[in-house]
Amino acid sequence: MSCRYPDCKNRSKGPRLRFLCEEHLKLPKKKQDPRSASGD
Repeated sequence: MSCRYPDCKNRSKGPRLRFLCEEHLKLPKKKQDPRSASGD
């Protein structure tokens, strides 16, 4: 499954890591949420 971050095509790490890739797991939790990724 792919990373759930908007416009990211990397492979995710699965449900235990919130379906995020290694690159987006390093982000602060507020920025990991796809709904807040647009910076609203």
